[in-house]
Amino acid sequence: MNHSDSNKFGLNPAENLAFTASHRDYITCRELIGFIAEYLDESLAPDARREFDKHLEICSACVSYLESYRHTIVLGKAAFNRPSDLVPPSILSDLVQAILAARLQQAKSNAQINSPAHAKPGEAV
Repeated sequence: MNHSDSNKFGLNPAENLAFTASHRDYITCRELIGFIAEYLDESLAPDARREFDKHLEICSACVSYLESYRHTIVLGKAAFNRPSDLVPPSILSDLVQAILAARLQQAKSNAQINSPAHAKPGEAV
């Protein structure tokens, strides 16, 4: 029975992880990575969590990956943690204006490209 066979039984992804692992010794690294967020927020079903932990016991690469993933979450949360790190409103306003101007310029450029003056003889516009 392969990984896709478990979906025939209407299993949710976490049940699918445990189902797949029950048909071989360990889940794969790819399967582990696919459920890393659920593992960290402790939303994996108990059977799936056991399979996850079982894989971590034998795979130092996934242990390292999990630690770097945890560290990335911490850094992401800390990135704008201080009020002094917030972008000033004037910068945001300037950024919005620059984006709108770029979109307007792009629209004008597209209109010129699609105009009859740019069409080759015999080409539909």
